[in-house]
Amino acid sequence: MDIIRWAINKPVSVTVAVILVVMFGLIGLGSIPIQLTPTVDRPIITVTTNWPGRSPQEIVDEITREQEKLLKNVTNIKSLKSTSAEGTSTVTIEFYVGANINRALQEVSDKLRQVPAYPDEVDEPVIKAAEGSAQNAIAWIIVDLDPELAKNLPNKGEGFDIATLFDPMDREVKPYLERIDGVAEVNIYGGREREARVMLDARALAARTLSHQDIITALRGENRNISAGSIAEGKRNYIVRVVGQYATAQDVLDTIVAYRDGKPVYVRDVGDVEIGYERKRGFVRSLGNSCLAMNIIRQGGSNVVQIMADVRDRLEVVKKEMFPRMDPDVGSALRLRQVYDETTYISSSIDLVVENLWVGGLLSVFVLMVFLRSVKATLVISLAIPICIIGTFLVMLAAGRTLNVISLAGLAFSTGVVVDNAIVVLENIERRRALGDPPLGAVYRGAKEVWGAITAGTFCHVAVFLPILTIQDEAGQIFFDLTLALSVSIILSLIVAITVIPAAQGVLARFEMLRGVKPPTPVNSATGKQRLRFSNLFGLAILFSGLTRQFSHLIYWCMTDWRGWTIRPAIVILMLAGSVLLSMKLVPPMDYLPAGNQNLVFGGLLVPPGLSVEEQLSYANRIEERVGPYSLADINKPETVAALPPIPRFDSSGKMFDPVPVENFFIGGFGGNMFVGAISQDPQRVIPVGNLLTMNMNGMPDAMGFAAQSSIFGSQGAGGGNSIDLEISGPSLLRVVDAAKAIFGQMAMAGTFGNVQPNPANFNLTLPETRIRLNRSGRQLGLRTEDLGVAARGLVDGAFAGDFNYESRNIDMLVLPSGGKMEFKESLGDIPVLTPGGRIVPLGSVADITSATAPQEIQRIEELPSVTIQVTPPKDRPLESVMDDIRNQVIAPATASGLIDSSMRVRLEGTAAKLSDVKESLLGKPPSGAPKSTWQTWLQYFSVGIAAMGCVVAAFAILRAITSRRGTFVYAALGSLLLASIIGGMFFQVAQQPEYVMARMVWTLVVTYLLMCALFESFLYPFVIMFSVPPGIVGGFAALRLVNEWTLRHPTINPQQLDVLTMIGFVILIG
Repeated sequence: MDIIRWAINKPVSVTVAVILVVMFGLIGLGSIPIQLTPTVDRPIITVTTNWPGRSPQEIVDEITREQEKLLKNVTNIKSLKSTSAEGTSTVTIEFYVGANINRALQEVSDKLRQVPAYPDEVDEPVIKAAEGSAQNAIAWIIVDLDPELAKNLPNKGEGFDIATLFDPMDREVKPYLERIDGVAEVNIYGGREREARVMLDARALAARTLSHQDIITALRGENRNISAGSIAEGKRNYIVRVVGQYATAQDVLDTIVAYRDGKPVYVRDVGDVEIGYERKRGFVRSLGNSCLAMNIIRQGGSNVVQIMADVRDRLEVVKKEMFPRMDPDVGSALRLRQVYDETTYISSSIDLVVENLWVGGLLSVFVLMVFLRSVKATLVISLAIPICIIGTFLVMLAAGRTLNVISLAGLAFSTGVVVDNAIVVLENIERRRALGDPPLGAVYRGAKEVWGAITAGTFCHVAVFLPILTIQDEAGQIFFDLTLALSVSIILSLIVAITVIPAAQGVLARFEMLRGVKPPTPVNSATGKQRLRFSNLFGLAILFSGLTRQFSHLIYWCMTDWRGWTIRPAIVILMLAGSVLLSMKLVPPMDYLPAGNQNLVFGGLLVPPGLSVEEQLSYANRIEERVGPYSLADINKPETVAALPPIPRFDSSGKMFDPVPVENFFIGGFGGNMFVGAISQDPQRVIPVGNLLTMNMNGMPDAMGFAAQSSIFGSQGAGGGNSIDLEISGPSLLRVVDAAKAIFGQMAMAGTFGNVQPNPANFNLTLPETRIRLNRSGRQLGLRTEDLGVAARGLVDGAFAGDFNYESRNIDMLVLPSGGKMEFKESLGDIPVLTPGGRIVPLGSVADITSATAPQEIQRIEELPSVTIQVTPPKDRPLESVMDDIRNQVIAPATASGLIDSSMRVRLEGTAAKLSDVKESLLGKPPSGAPKSTWQTWLQYFSVGIAAMGCVVAAFAILRAITSRRGTFVYAALGSLLLASIIGGMFFQVAQQPEYVMARMVWTLVVTYLLMCALFESFLYPFVIMFSVPPGIVGGFAALRLVNEWTLRHPTINPQQLDVLTMIGFVILIG
């Protein structure tokens, strides 16, 4: 089928097809999920197991190690890591990209069921699957009392603890929000759960010779429902159940604990029952007040914009209906403040890209107008831009992709490319008409003559992306959206060029035939330039035409006589060699992914180990006091901003940032860690806010903090997306800690690595603990370690006695002393202990009580104790540069000195590992250093033989040139030398470094060359065309260097580095 002739003869059909594509493309645009970044498949499964009150070492010995032994055998595991903290074990399993996450979940569940046994009081392991990219919260919401509305309350809200709202919010608000389509999880922070407390009187226990263990055993024995099977009676089956689970506090009080003198002893005889709240384990503060914080986690591939619209609607329901029902006293004064909304950045980013699309499209139209100097031709060619871009939306919807900043960037890149094919077709049609062809014949012949050339160009554009699409890691998945948008739009531009352009020109030609208009003259001829009043472009057209003629004369001069075999090859060699040398000089170290300009600052504060929640609150209050003036200032009131002190830049310049007001500042603490967050009132000046929070956190005694602008591709943690995780692991935790301590000190003192933070946070500072060990006297009295543990736990943190059904939900039931939990460790020796002989003795008489230290968190990697030092490079240093410094200045000396021995493993992970992976995929693996194999040696000989053969052929050609005095033999000699050196050099390079053969960039060059060979039916012409690539790469590196220098001079802007997305630009350049 001749599609060009069909398009010319069927313009209505072509028009209908265009209308349908545009119509369905616009419909598809409304259905494409909108996200900030592409969906990245990074299968991760976490296993969380709770054992309340247990030390990290106990967690490792009893839970983590047992789980790791079985989980390490799960298929397709990439890494196995675990963190054991007080009362919690978390095992994180990362799988290779492409692993079946559902199958992995099932396998992990099966393995966990094979764990022999867990100690009593250990909760069931909770298994969760995550997709990596969806782990970032798309919204943070603060729940607190509105100060204005609180004034209308009876006591103005005084005495109300916002943390007590956790249970009703967890029961009602959390599931209500999680039912939104696209929401994966809602987390609530800063609350306190309800608990049932059995408060025991120590004297009453002693008078009845009862111990805590007796009470706990009795409560657990009664607080149960047991199924006894079923009875078939007649036509019915009756289920038999033994019911004993507590429903009220009175049920607990009526429990018989023991018999003394033939009379029952009830719980009410030795204590009381109350419903209260657990002790404060953490907090969140915002605007100087305590609050609750909620975050919204999305599902992968979901529409973030639609999710947030639904969230806002449901939050209104929560505020107006649920809050008054949850707490009638203060519910009307509760408010919801959204302190972070990812859709704000999404909207601004999409608006910016759409604006760039418009600007790019208008600039393309302007350039067409300048060079074609024809309104009609410009309008015809301009049709390609909206058709191709809108048509791409339809393909993206069909492919299940999302609309994000990366796919929109691909469309922005394609704006100037999609008109290329249309320009070639239209220009050739105009040329055929100027040569005297009839109007319709000129349209057909003009399109027919060049359709092979534009097809070749289109295929080359698309083919360069095929090797890139084989990259499976995170960067490769991000590339996919960009390359899909580019490839589809370019393919559509080919279809437009051979259908829409001929159809439109055919319609115009028929109108001209009816009106009797003479065929046009060429647009670049003297008479053709007069068709428009501005045809000469105010003299610019004449100037550039003159320059073009002079350049043509210069080229002709270089190709004639003796200059053809002297100057011409010299120019080629100089340009090629100069391009290679300049590229090597200009190429900068690589970064991983750009940070973006997201208006969110997040950071962490390392506090001394064992710091109480109350002391953490005092830290938070002091930081709030220092940041407070910046929160109270209003960017719309310059006088309030001018009164603020400047912010340090933390660089060698010693200069300061102008003050930047912040909003939505919040701070919190959980366990041994504290975190801070804020957004800037000026979205274009976010980096200074990170310095502001860092400065104030580092002002705390014995603490170290760091905050930075969050990356759009990274987690919402300090440092954003680009970081280097230096993992140190080994069989001896002590050796690992010693090595990590020395390395951490060296890197922190150097000051050139950026922010350095350890994980675990205080790995070198142990947590103080008090140890109780049964002594000989206790054993002689028949006591066991378990007896001491129950007694001590009952007076310190509360002994767990089972679940209590409260308002249709199970809450913890703890056994505590009637006076409350013990506050001073010196009182441990006075704890009464009941011996098997019925005597009451103090704990200090039957046990040795000593002070010691223990790790507050134990991290393990591949079953080995480990410490991770996370390095966030300075803004002006690429990731690769810092990685090289760590290898050469830190790891190498530590290994040479024996600080890191052969039993220990040190590796760079995090985004450093991802950068290494994608660099190996794009540019090939670095040389392994292994001895050369036999085939490599023979390949070297072969390459030398090719070079020698080229020299022999060149010498023979020069002799023939001398004897025959014909210049063609000189060209043959030069060609032989050049071809032999290139082919021989390629084989020699493969022999020296065979790892580089698998580089995707090499594949891209080979695919492009072979495709052009097939299209041109020649192995020589494509080879000549490929010589245009090195000068283009030099131009790209030079432009990148200029932009990098400019951004470095503007410290409020993230520097532009050579990241993996920038590398895609060079891939496009090859095409």
